[in-house]
Amino acid sequence: MSNIRVRFCFSGFSLLAVLFVVFSIGASQAQRKEVPPPKLSEKLSQEREKIMRPGPLQIQMERVPLESPKGMKFLKIERLPVKESLISDLSKKLVLSPKTTAEKHVLMDEGGIARLQTEPDKGHMQLMTHWEKVAQTKPQLVNRQEAFRIAEDFIRQNELIKKDVSAATPQHLVTLSRADLRQGQAPVITDMGQSVIFQRKIAERPVVGHGSQLVVDLGHKGEVVGFRRAWNALNEAALQPDFKNDQQIYAEVEGQIRERASGFSSARVAKLHLIYYGNDKEYVQPAYFYTIQLDAPGVNGKSFMTGLVSAARNTPEPIVRRAAPAELPSEGKQGMNLVQPELPEGDPTVGRYVVRNDSHDWVDDANEFKGGLNDGHSSGLPAITFGDYYWDQPYMWTSSEDGFVDRWNITLVEGHGNTWLFTTRSNCCDVVNLNSGTQPGYGDAPGNSMRFLILKGCAIIPAPPDKSNWADPWWRIFKGLHQVVGFRTEMYIDDDISYGFAKNIASNHRVLDSWFAATNSSSSYQWERFWGSWGDQIYGYGTVVMIPGREGEGIYSTAAAPPATSTGLSIWWQH
Repeated sequence: MSNIRVRFCFSGFSLLAVLFVVFSIGASQAQRKEVPPPKLSEKLSQEREKIMRPGPLQIQMERVPLESPKGMKFLKIERLPVKESLISDLSKKLVLSPKTTAEKHVLMDEGGIARLQTEPDKGHMQLMTHWEKVAQTKPQLVNRQEAFRIAEDFIRQNELIKKDVSAATPQHLVTLSRADLRQGQAPVITDMGQSVIFQRKIAERPVVGHGSQLVVDLGHKGEVVGFRRAWNALNEAALQPDFKNDQQIYAEVEGQIRERASGFSSARVAKLHLIYYGNDKEYVQPAYFYTIQLDAPGVNGKSFMTGLVSAARNTPEPIVRRAAPAELPSEGKQGMNLVQPELPEGDPTVGRYVVRNDSHDWVDDANEFKGGLNDGHSSGLPAITFGDYYWDQPYMWTSSEDGFVDRWNITLVEGHGNTWLFTTRSNCCDVVNLNSGTQPGYGDAPGNSMRFLILKGCAIIPAPPDKSNWADPWWRIFKGLHQVVGFRTEMYIDDDISYGFAKNIASNHRVLDSWFAATNSSSSYQWERFWGSWGDQIYGYGTVVMIPGREGEGIYSTAAAPPATSTGLSIWWQH
């Protein structure tokens, strides 16, 4: 996992970018089979290259005296045991059957879908909420104060955490809602449930990272319907920290920014915050957390990064990892073979498409998605086959989609986004407009084709509170597709979501449930949700659009769904 997580968005287009969109996605559906992408005029190409060529990166960072880490300690992690009595009680109550192998510890519900999963070596436990079933109770939600009380009582009564040097406080409440829509009718909107997210602190300093995640899901009248515990007890370590001075910290921050902010012209750094950080390894340690606002040449919009610098010289394990990506995308070519691989029914295929000419955090995220699918898969489940791993291009989504994105059951996009749009090059260019009148549908290719589309980009899927016409592009796009997964708000790339989400869906947890569990359990969004940096909005709120009645499906459901025009649409979103 890289130490810097990048949030890329664009809130508007320059005239040049708009002209390029028109050239890029104007092919008609009647001409979409293997038509070469339209060529830009030589002058327009030269101008586009000019604005995409940034000058020296200008960094604005006020080097004020930092908060002193004096008195902070290195803390050693103590793994908490899995609560066997709780597992037994839940298994009986929910009528779960074990699917325990040498690889996994999973209990399945009556539909053969994973519900309860443990990692005994780490002490992690999760009861994945079955939101489709919760919805059948026509939930009545409780107020914030009552939700917090219920969640605290559940944690205490089941002894899910251990008393140590830290304190755990319910600090954020996420509401999950759904709208159902038929063409020509008004949507029916219902609140489905709530998630209480806990924040951990040591002497009032926040603890951030994978080993300090605690979430309780509530349904009708506050009934606990799910929870996730990735939490370790903390004890003071023998090693004492030798702290860096302010000059060393600022130098490291600047070095990280220059290394990772390729393609940007200026960076403005917000205040550095002193925290404890632990990535679910062996230690929790003092660190400085910071955010950066970035400008790209020729783009009307902002991008954001977050980063971490260890406060100590003698850190017992590295916070920062600067390894090169393990696997890079390839260059796709038009005229690819359209013949689908002959696979048994239920064996899903995966294609990944990554924005070009940008931070390799996008590549890291795509690789982590693959790693999660591999690690979550176990014997007895259908095989997962990996197909395309390409640098993204507009024609892969428009004129030649049958040879690329629509060949695979699960298609992952990594790129900058805005309402119904995403870039395939940098934070401005080669845009795919899902709401274009010529946008083809997905899921209708011969043989196996797209069933789940995952859009890792800012605010690509607006919900009813964002746009009353939220459904406009999906009538065209759902032609066999089951679900489209993404965000209604801005997000961070490499946001601690892709690995865990992929691991859960590979274990045969439901896609809908897994997505909202991932967004609620991401350490990347802790800071913005609890304290904020730029004061604009809450980040990392997820959205899922689907064919009605498909809420209970996992990735091993590979048969085509009916088109949206015949079934209507449903959308689930967090707020």
